[in-house]
Amino acid sequence: MDLGEFETFSINKSFFKTANEWHINGIGKTEDVKGSPNSFVEHDALKFHLQKGNLVFKKKNFKINGDLFVYAQNYLGIEGQAYLPFSYFQEDKINEPQNDFERKVLRNLPFARRGYVFQSQDLNNYYKQMDWYIPNKDYKPNVDLLIEREKKWIEKWK
Repeated sequence: MDLGEFETFSINKSFFKTANEWHINGIGKTEDVKGSPNSFVEHDALKFHLQKGNLVFKKKNFKINGDLFVYAQNYLGIEGQAYLPFSYFQEDKINEPQNDFERKVLRNLPFARRGYVFQSQDLNNYYKQMDWYIPNKDYKPNVDLLIEREKKWIEKWK
């Protein structure tokens, strides 16, 4: 399954039980999501944060027992800057920065998506709170290697 780079999505645990049954071909991580009846997430699921690559289900003697239900939650922006979405497709829902620090956070979002370990302790602490953040001490930020929409994003928040 290839949903593109920098995506967060969930799959209900219908025909699988654990993250061990999935293989991330690339860079990403998973987290368990506990469902609750009559809530937004009613069923137990596995949340995937894929920085790069694709996802493969692996199981021997597999018999279908349930549907493949893949979904991504919409980011509503009601949290202010307390949470930033991983996906490019949710950027338009991010609130305007209220101060210089929030502007700095937004300007550095493309680098955080790639796991940059910031020299600024404030930025490091902020991004460590994001469930999708995967620190990569070897990543060196280079604006020239970003896609065009990310370059425009950085310019917007200078």
